[in-house]
Formats: sequence, structure tokens, C-alpha cells
Amino acid sequence: MKLPIRNRASTPLTLFIEPYCDQHEIPPGGEAIVTLADGEAHALDFHPENWVSLWDGGGRLAARVEIVSKEQNIVIDALAFARGWLHQYGSRGKAAAMDLDEAVSRQEQADGYVLARFAVYKAFRQGFQAKATEVDPADDLLPRWSGSGTLAGAYRAGGAGAYFNHRTRLEPGLIELGQAPFDTDAARRIFEEADAIVSSTALTKR
Repeated sequence: MKLPIRNRASTPLTLFIEPYCDQHEIPPGGEAIVTLADGEAHALDFHPENWVSLWDGGGRLAARVEIVSKEQNIVIDALAFARGWLHQYGSRGKAAAMDLDEAVSRQEQADGYVLARFAVYKAFRQGFQAKATEVDPADDLLPRWSGSGTLAGAYRAGGAGAYFNHRTRLEPGLIELGQAPFDTDAARRIFEEADAIVSSTALTKR
């Protein structure tokens, strides 16, 4: 199982993993993704002066910790934002959100938490931008995906998001808020920030 521990303070947060005496620093705005053995007893304690301790009861399978920076979380949160908006669009939107989930799950097996979500976000945005360039899209079909098969679903989900966005401009009553979701100022800011980080960040497998 995965346990996310996000540091919302303005100073670093220290994480101790016992009984291994492992120590990790979570930067302000950052997050630790701790992978623990399923079905075992674990305990998390918060202490004064910005530190937490996690007792790993997994025995032979030691906890794995991946530190996510504040900037990386901007991309991860943008992907979660897109997934949430897709759920506004009934069964087709939920199917597209499931495509994102499946792409993340499959990619994460090889690349880890952060790299997988960056790759899925990039594929989603490529699909979204490819469909958004069409003046009057009749459906959510896209040109064939030429990248990794693992990311094909994320690419399709991007196309679906852009198509739903277009449809909502024409029929505001499609969703409760009555506004094309990816046209809002908040959405534009979220994706512009995430796009800038993705284009400027070089990630490698750990």
C-alpha cells in the first residue's frame, strides 16, 4: 500500500522509518510517498518540532520512500484535477478517468511514482492539445498514438477531455457548473504551471 505524507509547513519535515533508522527530509510543499507491505501492522506518529515516525511492520519487505518536490506536486495535482473534471461527464468521462488511472498504474510499475505521473500527464496533454486544435470536432477520436502503449489510454483521455470541453461551450447545461471546465482561469493557470514544469524538468528512473 502507498502512504502519502505531504508537508504543508514552511520548513522541512523529517520522516524516520523504524526499525531501520532510515531518515528522510520532506521539503516545504513536498511529499513523501511511502510504499508499505499490504496486510501488515504499521504505525504513524506525529511529534513536535516537525518530525514524524513510521513503524514499518512489513518484516522482510522494507518500506520504500520516494520524495516528491513542491514543483513535482504541481504536475501531479494537475493530473488529479483533470481526472476530477472528467468525472463530470457521465459514463464516458468516467471511462476516460479510468484510462488515466490504468496508465498511471502500469507506468508506475517500471518508472516509480513521480516519473509515471509526469509521463501520463504529458500524454494526456498531447491528446488534449491535438483535439483542441480542431475547429469543430465531431467526436473524441484522435490520430493514432505513436508512443508507448502504456500511455495510449492517457492520450485518449486527453482527447476526450478536449471534446467534452468543446461540447460544454455549445451546451453549458452538460455539467452542473455550466462552464467549459478547461476554459476557466483556474484551470488555465494549473495547466500552464504544470506544462512549464514538465518541459523544464529532466527526470530519470530511480
